[in-house]
This record gives sequence, structure tokens and C-alpha cells, in this order.
Amino acid sequence: MMLTLNVPATLGLLVLARPIVELLFEHGRFTTMDTEATATALRLYAVGLIGHSATRIVSPIFYALRQSQIAVAASLAAIAVNIVLSLSLAGSIGFRGLALATSIAALASGGLLVLLLRRRLKGIDGKRLTIVLTKVLIAAAALAVAAWGIENMMTALLPGQHTVLRGVRLLTAIGGGLIVLALAAKMLHIDELEDALGVLGGQFTKNRDA
Repeated sequence: MMLTLNVPATLGLLVLARPIVELLFEHGRFTTMDTEATATALRLYAVGLIGHSATRIVSPIFYALRQSQIAVAASLAAIAVNIVLSLSLAGSIGFRGLALATSIAALASGGLLVLLLRRRLKGIDGKRLTIVLTKVLIAAAALAVAAWGIENMMTALLPGQHTVLRGVRLLTAIGGGLIVLALAAKMLHIDELEDALGVLGGQFTKNRDA
């Protein structure tokens, strides 16, 4: 379920980072150059989204297994990797290096914890996870292509820098991408995605009622 949410989110952020930042922040003294720089950082942070999520899921399992030292060691290792990479990359590519270092450290931490959990439990249904990941990557790629194409088409149809126009373009791109994602998931029989969407829908209804 984590993969079905985070893989599409990652690819969606990669292709829509600029219009998202543009809509939210490009006002007043926040210039187009600032938008490009912030969008670049957002893309690099998005790369580590799966790693962060994997860590949040797997780390508590080791506490439940009374092996908290593994989770703590992985966390310390991730911090060390982050520091080393930040110092190494910041000098060459500036703020981009800090974002990239954070993502690499997150991926390393999440990947290490998953491997250790697999070893501890003697398997975590890796074949099924691989099949799901492959299907999700295909569906997420379709989402990304659709969102990118729709955003460019809407920019040509509704040019301008007004906040309303930016919002319409971005929401149309996101909505179109989600429709394509849902269709691709149905064609590929990704049951986990339907479960994930059901959870999100239930949470939305709960928040609305509250």
C-alpha cells in the first residue's frame, strides 16, 4: 500500500514540481528564478519519499520484535550518511546537494531496514512485492506522462500568471493524472491501490464529518 501511494506521488512531484511551487510561492519578491530553484530542491527531496515511508513502516516493527537497537543503529547510520554526503555535495552543487543527500540517506536507511527485516523474518513475500512494485511503476509512469502532457496543454490553452489560471492548470493536470492512474491500476489489477484509495477516501470522509 505504501508503494502504491508513494511511487505515484514521487513521479507526480518530479513532473509537477515547478507549477506546484509557482502556484504556492511565486508572489511578490518570490521570482521565477526562485521558483526554479525551489522546484529543483522539491524534486530531489521527492526522490527520498519512498525511503522515508519505508523507515516509518519498518522501524516500529523492530521495536515490536524487541530489537530496537537495529532501528536505532539504522537511524544513526542514516544520519552519518546524510552528514557525509551533505558536506561532500554542498560544495559542488550547493543547496541541491543538501536535498539530494537527505534523499539518499533516507533511501539507504529504508532499504537497510527492509533487508534486515527480511533476514529477521526469513522473507517478506518479496516476489509479491516485486510484482506490485513493477505494476505500480507502470501505472505511475502513465500518471506522470499524463500530468506532464495535460499541464503543458493547459499552459498553451490558458496562458498567464494569474493565481486562478495557475490553479486551474495545476488541478486539471493532477486530476487528469489521477484518472489515468486509476485506469492503469484497474487494467493492471493493482488491488493494493484500490485499498489505499479506500483508506484515503475513508479518512477524507472522517475529517469532513468532524
